[in-house]
Amino acid sequence: MKPTSLLVPSSLLLLSSNLFVSSFVIQLHTSSIIGVSAKSSSTGSSSRSSTRMLEKIYIVTGSTDGIGQHTASNLINTPDAKLLVHGRNPAKVAQTVQQLKSVNPGDIDGVVADLASFQDIRRLAKDLEEKIEAASPDAPVVLINNAGVFETRRKESPEGLEMTFAINVAAPFLLTGLLLPLLRRRKNSRIINISSISQGGSIPWDDLQLALPGAYTDHRAYSLSKLCMAMLSMEQSSRFGSAEFPIVCCDPGTVNTKMLEAGWGMYGVDVSAANDETLLALAPSLDNGSYFVGRMARKANAEAYDPKSRARLWQYLEEVTGFAY
Repeated sequence: MKPTSLLVPSSLLLLSSNLFVSSFVIQLHTSSIIGVSAKSSSTGSSSRSSTRMLEKIYIVTGSTDGIGQHTASNLINTPDAKLLVHGRNPAKVAQTVQQLKSVNPGDIDGVVADLASFQDIRRLAKDLEEKIEAASPDAPVVLINNAGVFETRRKESPEGLEMTFAINVAAPFLLTGLLLPLLRRRKNSRIINISSISQGGSIPWDDLQLALPGAYTDHRAYSLSKLCMAMLSMEQSSRFGSAEFPIVCCDPGTVNTKMLEAGWGMYGVDVSAANDETLLALAPSLDNGSYFVGRMARKANAEAYDPKSRARLWQYLEEVTGFAY
């Protein structure tokens, strides 16, 4: 494939909540970023009212702080966008919505759910679907499965899953599956899953929940979850993705967040420079099944490309969530 690039003025790379994305234009030219298709795509926008055309609806899970909040602040500044902010804490969701509206009084709603709870995720999916359908009958939806955790000690979710696996893997599997019919009905929707360069290299099939004595460490749980997320994204893209409905995953960058501080120390870039998720959300088109690191299409670890391993993980997720796509 001929390498193509997303050429973006430096103003985007320094984007903050007080800068309007509408002040620049994204263009594609031949260059060095692989995995972003050179063709442009229409948005399939629809009329939300007699005076406003809703071009795109963005869902960002885990968007009350860190990279998620920064991504949300970028996306609401795009023309004719609706933003759905998600968090676990109702007060933080309300505060984030208010902060974003104080800078740009755009179309912003908040949704609350604990992604460790399958019951909450099912309620969240219904809430999102109602808000999306009320906003527009056919505007494309961009789902960014941004939420994630790094647990310094082993905990379990209400359903008995190791907490890192529950939130980083099982939650996006279930939420995406519940929203999939809506996403597929809306032309030019897309899904952006979050993996990591810290993804592990193999799956401990006999102890996926790291419950055996001595099996759990915080880094092992996190690395395992991010390998599973790469595998899940590749399997989703294989089963359901297309040029018109790309499903991709990415490493969001080494960014000075609470998670980085807890696991590795603060040696990354400032959150204000964490624009990789934004660029994937705004790119005119993406190559289905891509994995991005530093805005370049790269290879994930080998397990992510093993159809048998991916199918085995898929079956396991169906069993533990009680949900089949």
